[in-house]
Amino acid sequence: SILFVDKTGTLTKGRFEPQLYISGSVNLYSSITEIPTVLADVLSFCIRESTGSVINPDGHIVAGNASDRALLSFLTQEQLLENNGVHVEHTIVFNSARKFSATQVRLPKVISKKLCNLELGDNQSMITLVKGAPEIILQKCSSYYEENGNIANIVSMEPFLHEVDLASTKGTRVIIIATSPLPIVDDHLPDRMTLVGVIGIMDQIRSGSKSALQMTKRAGIQTIMITGDKVETATAIAKEIGLISSGDITITSSDLKKMSDEDVEDILPNLRLVARSLPTDKSRLVKIAQRKGLVVGMTGDGVNDSAALRRADVGFAMGSGADVTKEAADIVILDDNFSSLTKSILYGRTIFKSIRKFVVFQSTVNLASTVIVFLGPFLGFDFPLTLIQLLWVNLVMDTLAALAFGGEPPLDRYMDEQPIQRSESIIDIYMW
Repeated sequence: SILFVDKTGTLTKGRFEPQLYISGSVNLYSSITEIPTVLADVLSFCIRESTGSVINPDGHIVAGNASDRALLSFLTQEQLLENNGVHVEHTIVFNSARKFSATQVRLPKVISKKLCNLELGDNQSMITLVKGAPEIILQKCSSYYEENGNIANIVSMEPFLHEVDLASTKGTRVIIIATSPLPIVDDHLPDRMTLVGVIGIMDQIRSGSKSALQMTKRAGIQTIMITGDKVETATAIAKEIGLISSGDITITSSDLKKMSDEDVEDILPNLRLVARSLPTDKSRLVKIAQRKGLVVGMTGDGVNDSAALRRADVGFAMGSGADVTKEAADIVILDDNFSSLTKSILYGRTIFKSIRKFVVFQSTVNLASTVIVFLGPFLGFDFPLTLIQLLWVNLVMDTLAALAFGGEPPLDRYMDEQPIQRSESIIDIYMW
């Protein structure tokens, strides 16, 4: 009756494409070839040396997460294959809780002219490269790289934030890139950061997501999108697929954290979107929805989603997800597609109806044979049905009927019915 669904890779294709770059001077560029050479060198260095992906000798990008691969695809082939001889000393891997990643690298004693504009620390040989969510990183930035490579102090962040928010409202995921001369300490974000800029990447909506969402609405299933994106980005996607309408509620993880379980329970019927979510938010939402007596479905692909999938009544793991997540789930969606998820709901309803039909059929046959055997002697028949005949009837009815009802086709009209309540039994009044 309620379905919590991830945005990236389920409602969308999960294939990010870089769309624009916004410099610290608030200039917009659609490709790296349009960026002034000095700034482009700084940007390409930061992207290339902080990635979790692998760049093959032929320039092919493999491994790493989707965001890393998208950032690397913004670079030219020459920039991808450039080797500055840096050594990675420490790495903070991105996760949904901290919402940033950082890589501390050490440069060789002799560096190329392309890197002379970088703000280095530790005897001019060390630098920390950071990328992540704007609200996390920008608060640590006090300066930015100009188009000529010089470092200038940030007077006002408003013009830059305006462009970032404008890009987000168009459904673009924004990733801030910055550097710091300070080392990584205790996996915390370093201070004194210099803004390199922001890259906007777009994840196209799956062609069948909108129609599949309409099907869940027809079926009386409340769908809530859960995403780590900015609320502006998530809202734009939700509006495009028809998830949000007037009166619906959108919140962030920080809003959710401030609310009591009772407050969340009150807004749950109108809740449609949770942005900047954490893995713990999923488990909490499942628990609150189940307390209201709802049958809860939850999607997930990461290791951190395992607890929520295990707690949910029906856990949907994505085929591209972690093995731990698949083991915790009840159903694995091999193609990660929301349309396939709705089809599984249709098949579930079909199976439930087939079980009811089989129960009605078997009960009718067994009741008829019982009445015949019971009333036969009173009507002058000693054995209206012999034991062999009864056994034959049961054998035929248990096997052939089960096969027939098990092959019932899923009908679209089943999705026009309201969800079955948790307390509803298999045998109902209609069956009588």
